[in-house]
Parts: sequence; structure tokens; C-alpha cells
Amino acid sequence: VAEPSVVVELDPTVDRDGVIARLARAGVQTTLGGYDLADQPYYSERYGLRPGDFPCAQRLAEGSLTLPVTIEMEIADVQDVVGDLVRAMEDK
Repeated sequence: VAEPSVVVELDPTVDRDGVIARLARAGVQTTLGGYDLADQPYYSERYGLRPGDFPCAQRLAEGSLTLPVTIEMEIADVQDVVGDLVRAMEDK
């Protein structure tokens, strides 16, 4: 069974990797929100895709993250994760 998750697109001015690091320090495990196929070796080698071929996919790959949201979580748990995200975006 796949666990649900929430993908969040950050404002381009926000340092996504910094937010991920700050969330980790707060105990919130995150990961990248997705990948641009043009950046994946298989697709670049097989189909000749290059970074920039899909600008929307590239923007989302560089500026999104996945928040952990599971069916077992209570509303308060989700609110904690969102609060941690807000604080992580404000800290620089």
C-alpha cells in the first residue's frame, strides 16, 4: 500500500534545500517533490533530453518538496508539519 504524501511548490525565492535541512532538524522527514525526466540519465541518454527541455518540469523539480502526510496522522500532527514548514521557510 502506498503512503500518501503532499507535494508543495515553494516560491522561487525560497531555498528548497535549506527548507529540507531545517525541516530535518525539526524532525520532519521530507524528500524532493519530483524529478525532471530531462535530468535523468536514462532519458537523456536514450532520447537526448537536456536540462531546460521541459521548463515547467524543471521548475517543479527544483522548487518542490514532499511533506509526510499519512492516514494515521491526526489533524494536530498535520498542523505541526505545516507549522514546521512555515517556520523553515521563514528561517534563513
